[in-house]
Amino acid sequence: MIASRRQPLRRERGASLLIALVLLLLLTILALTSLRGVTLESRVMGNIKQQHNLQSAAETALRAGEGAIGKAVAAPDLASTCTVTFCIPYLLRNNVYLNAGGAALGSEKIGNRNVPLGYMTPLFRNGDPSATLEGYSILSSGSTAETPNARWYVVDLGPLDTGSENNCALTGCGTRYYEVDSCAGAGCASNQVGQRITLRSVMAKSF
Repeated sequence: MIASRRQPLRRERGASLLIALVLLLLLTILALTSLRGVTLESRVMGNIKQQHNLQSAAETALRAGEGAIGKAVAAPDLASTCTVTFCIPYLLRNNVYLNAGGAALGSEKIGNRNVPLGYMTPLFRNGDPSATLEGYSILSSGSTAETPNARWYVVDLGPLDTGSENNCALTGCGTRYYEVDSCAGAGCASNQVGQRITLRSVMAKSF
């Protein structure tokens, strides 16, 4: 009689242990899932913050380029090198980008079409002239997202009336148009490798 009573008790203890192990396994899975969700959310928020920082830096650089043209009292000449306050290394004539020496920059293939270099993709690569925005450092090893590389340059699009371009000394240059390009992110200081945001605007200036 005593032996028959102990056997069901042992079975109940074994079943309780099995249930406890199953519950522990479920809790572990829930904890790991929750931890994975928190990690993913942190990464998403970090990317969003990075995008906001880059957007802000690119817009600030764009305003710097527009300000350089806005402050000019005479139509500025092209220059092959850029400074913090002046960067007009290109001009656009007949849908072709030219450097300060008047040489065409070539073309790039986008899809199945060859388009002038710089026409669709702003010219931010190694060796391309651009002005580094004052107050922003270039991204390198150990730098943070709060100090994104921010660059800008201006393209001289010429006057609305192309016939008046050679008569500035007599009649004034009239209204000229300028393309302002800006870039922020690690990809601005390399061969377009890394995250970056580019912006472009067109402005008119009367001289």
